[in-house]
Amino acid sequence: VSLTSFAVENSLFGKGRPMLSHLINLLLYALICWVLFSLLFYLFPKSNATLLFFIALIFALHPLHTEVVCSLKNRDHLLSILGVLIAFRLIIKWVRSNTFYFLILSGLVMGIAVLCKVSAVPWAVLMPFTLWYLQKINVRQALLVFGTLFLFGSLRWLIIEVWVQEDLSRTFEFVENPLVEATSVITWIKTALATYGFYMGKMLLPFSLVSYYGYNTIETGSWTSLLVIAGMLALLVMAVLIFIFHKKDRQFSFGLIFMILALSGYSNLMIPVPGIVAERLAFTAVIGFGIFLVFALEYIK
Repeated sequence: VSLTSFAVENSLFGKGRPMLSHLINLLLYALICWVLFSLLFYLFPKSNATLLFFIALIFALHPLHTEVVCSLKNRDHLLSILGVLIAFRLIIKWVRSNTFYFLILSGLVMGIAVLCKVSAVPWAVLMPFTLWYLQKINVRQALLVFGTLFLFGSLRWLIIEVWVQEDLSRTFEFVENPLVEATSVITWIKTALATYGFYMGKMLLPFSLVSYYGYNTIETGSWTSLLVIAGMLALLVMAVLIFIFHKKDRQFSFGLIFMILALSGYSNLMIPVPGIVAERLAFTAVIGFGIFLVFALEYIK
């Protein structure tokens, strides 16, 4: 889909216009921020509009998004996230109207989002979980939403592997991620903890950003590694806060759970991630970070 967008752009305006391409990326990002802001009003209807504005503002201005917005290659990521947010809006319409058409339409949009970028797949879990945890739908409805999104999201593999007959599997090199040669489960666990430590640190203190990481840039070989320790402490603190505020303040705890879930697919625990870590992979998690930060400050106040 992203390649098609570049083809249309070149056919309409000609090749060699990078300023126009960057402008399109910027407009897509602005549209993502607007759709997110509108979603927040439904998810947190009792919250002050100012608080929701600051959540959207944190997302819009967070430096971790620099890679996604400034890199033309990452237009696929922007289109994918825009697609899942539109699909989320359609699911909300289904919840409000009980019109099955909106659920099917959300699945179709989800399928397009996955065709843009496979990073849309975790939203098949994030969307129904969000609506269930915030008590918008029951378990049966959540499972129906998950099944619909997963079914249409799977069309990527059906279209590419069966119809186009292109192999989607990928062979990783050691320089991309040393885990390809790791045989110990403990190594994977330490790497996952270091990955969480990296992302939590960058969300709190987003400086010294790098376009590519890979081999020998993230220390994961020792339990005394600062990133491993930071990851353990961050997850422990978050787990305690979730336990304490699960019933007392679901908005507060939701932001933490959303962050953990959004990063779980990129934690290197289940599959090796190209480059070990990448700032663009925290794009979705920053939503949870903004929700947590704003509601935490409001709770303290």
